[in-house]
Amino acid sequence: MLKEKLVQEVKAPNDTGLFETLANALPALVWIADSTKACIWFNEEWLRFRGRSMAQEYGNGWAKGVHPDDLARCLDIYISHFDARKPFEMEYRLLHRSGEYRWIVNRGAPRFDINGTFSGYTGACIDIMDKWTANQALKDSEQRWKFLTEVMPQLIWIDRGSDGSCIYLSRQWQEFTGCAIEELIDFGWLKVLHPEDRDRTAEAWALCVAGKADYDMEYRIRRHDGVYRWFKVRGVPVIDELGTIHIWYGTCTEIQELIDARQKAEAASIAKSEFLANMSHEIRTPMNAVVGLANILSTSSPLTPRQEEYIHTLQLSADSLLGLINDLLDISKIESRNIELENIPFRLDQLLQETVSMMSHRASEKNLSVTYDGVSLAGKTYRGDPARIRQIINNLCSNAIKFTESGSVRITASAESAADQKENLVFRVEDTGIGIAHDKLDMIFDQFVQADSSVNRRYGGTGLGLAITRALTRLMGGKIIVQSELGKGSAFIVSLQLDTCPHPVNAKEEFQVMPATMPAHRPTILLVEDHPANVLVASTFLEEFGYEVDVATNGLQAIEKATTGDYLLILMDVQMQGANGFEATARIREHEQQTSRPAVPIIGMTAHALSGDKERCIKSGMDDYIAKPFNPDHLLNTIQKNSAAR
Repeated sequence: MLKEKLVQEVKAPNDTGLFETLANALPALVWIADSTKACIWFNEEWLRFRGRSMAQEYGNGWAKGVHPDDLARCLDIYISHFDARKPFEMEYRLLHRSGEYRWIVNRGAPRFDINGTFSGYTGACIDIMDKWTANQALKDSEQRWKFLTEVMPQLIWIDRGSDGSCIYLSRQWQEFTGCAIEELIDFGWLKVLHPEDRDRTAEAWALCVAGKADYDMEYRIRRHDGVYRWFKVRGVPVIDELGTIHIWYGTCTEIQELIDARQKAEAASIAKSEFLANMSHEIRTPMNAVVGLANILSTSSPLTPRQEEYIHTLQLSADSLLGLINDLLDISKIESRNIELENIPFRLDQLLQETVSMMSHRASEKNLSVTYDGVSLAGKTYRGDPARIRQIINNLCSNAIKFTESGSVRITASAESAADQKENLVFRVEDTGIGIAHDKLDMIFDQFVQADSSVNRRYGGTGLGLAITRALTRLMGGKIIVQSELGKGSAFIVSLQLDTCPHPVNAKEEFQVMPATMPAHRPTILLVEDHPANVLVASTFLEEFGYEVDVATNGLQAIEKATTGDYLLILMDVQMQGANGFEATARIREHEQQTSRPAVPIIGMTAHALSGDKERCIKSGMDDYIAKPFNPDHLLNTIQKNSAAR
């Protein structure tokens, strides 16, 4: 009966097996239902999928395989469309022979005989489990992504490609700006951007789009209360294999608190620098008198042995205090990144020999031997900052002597050629001192830290020397390491790379005192200084050097005397009441230009000794600069150097 009906419906009376052959060849699950809604035939793929026989599926047996949660919905669609004689399509889960419910899509269409009489439905099911699983995974992923964007504190955005029009903004945009997402979508977000940041933002965006680079900048967004807050904005493009940008994903992270903290830190740093500058001046000004008078007293005669001991102790204490001040200033310069390095020619072997000579004298007081080996540096000239290299070697040698009770200190230096007329230099300072515990090696380069608190009580010091040494070494592109064994000694190794110079120089030239060839009359130097003790010290030195001294106690007096008198040179204190040294110098230079008088050499004297002081002196019209407290030989050398031409 079934075959006869099928033959009539497909109008192929001579091909009774054609329909079954075609249906069984299809990968789909084919079924036929009669006009009573009962399924009367299934193809082999259906039976194979279900793992059941035709008899088991016949009628409504197939419905037993529909997932219980889908059955009612499935039957409602099936029956309603069946009664209406309309095609249908539905998705539901059908029990597979493995015991797993798999998603299928079932499509059915009404069937009519050659007379136009409705005779049932023919349909096919396709297994869409893999596709459904993928779609579900995508939905889950999208849901998780959306949930993630909703809980993140950042403002999330998605741009459609290159024009800056957003196709998605997270709810945080609405909460922060007080504007509905619909207002901000597309180009609406621009209205909450600070007007001063819009052009800059557009330019940065255009550059990133053109270069297919990540977008990274800072701009301000208006909060719901009208206050603009700073945000860090990051965007990453999605680029295909052809180099086309399809979409941008980005975040806006509020950094206002970081901006505020940075501004406070910068203000605190400025305040600290100003405090240190003032403290430097206030301490160095009396220190100049202490150091100067100690030097003057040391050359006085007659002195009793006891008096010589007093003066020597005074000099040592002054040097120690001055070293502490210098260390604190160096740390301040390093922290504020204001420290500047020179790049001048110098003889490294002479620098090291001078350092060793000075250290040998200190070591002899403790009966320590100091040896030096730097044969490979002999006669070579380098470019760099000799003062800072000297400071590094001095710090390491001073520590070695301080922490060594008996034995020796050994300094070695070697050089190896590198590329581009450079040489790799290695300095090694070894001692037989107390050594450092292995677990303390990582902390000895920290500021104000010593390996053991008992060290400070016994040996003194601030714990700044090694911190400064490491900072200076790194600033010059080098590195420093330590090797030590407790109770046996330590070795500090510094590695630097310096440029070589083809022409030799005299490393002592800077501090070499010129022979004093005084003229028949004693030339006059104008000393501008408002501190009586420093007037006494400087005047004493100048008179010993063979000069007459005229004193101005403030900037206004200095201007009056300099513009009416005739002086070999002016020593100008920088910080004074009324017109300071900078203002006085500028006025003197202005008068000289107006009257065509020869320019008198002016040497600035400052107790600040901070980064930029020398530059400010030169900029104001001064010829040179000397820091307080000053060494008498250095003072004389500076005077002679600047007065030679005059």
